[in-house]
Amino acid sequence: MAKLSQRTMGGRAYRGSPHGFQKFFKLEVDGVFGPQMKEAMTACRCGVSDVLDPVDLQVFGSWKHRDLTFCFGKQSTQLSADIFKASVTRAMTTWANSGVVLSFTKVAPGQNLDIFIEFRQANDPDHSVVGGVAAHADFPPGYSLIVKTTPLPLHFDDEEPKWADGAVPGALDLETVGLHELDHILGLKHSEVLGAIIYPFVYENVMNRRLTADDLKGIRNLYAS
Repeated sequence: MAKLSQRTMGGRAYRGSPHGFQKFFKLEVDGVFGPQMKEAMTACRCGVSDVLDPVDLQVFGSWKHRDLTFCFGKQSTQLSADIFKASVTRAMTTWANSGVVLSFTKVAPGQNLDIFIEFRQANDPDHSVVGGVAAHADFPPGYSLIVKTTPLPLHFDDEEPKWADGAVPGALDLETVGLHELDHILGLKHSEVLGAIIYPFVYENVMNRRLTADDLKGIRNLYAS
């Protein structure tokens, strides 16, 4: 079994009752903060709330256009520029091949830009990732939580986590994390299905690069033709 990391992705804390958390993750529903709940809450995870309150329910929606533009900014100090760009581009291709009309086009900085992808310091000015947050992204325009206008951020922490291209002990697979963060950029919320890309937890030394039936159901419902 892969070692659990203490890192998160996205930086938003869980908000809700212990009963709601336990029900969502199919734990024993007793309202007690026991070992199982502690393990679930401290695993390597995305910071978007797992159990949604009425405010959270308003943040999910799709893009009005289907050809999203992107460019890369600051590179990783751990991985080569080629690995960085290839990993995120593969993640985009995976979502583009999900059976919906959706594409990603690389453009030059300064052009009409939807997504800006780069590595940043942990104390990121637009959304701090200090304290174990591996990456953060935002929801489509009209549902965004971090920025008011495009481009949406897809930022990876270049200081605290260890990054890799593939399954490496003690490291996070960049493509796996990028694939997950892109689900939020596309407007998807979390799933309770273990193994799904949109499941809130990720593991060190593990690659999870294929969309499951649950991921496909979510993206096809959101971007139905």
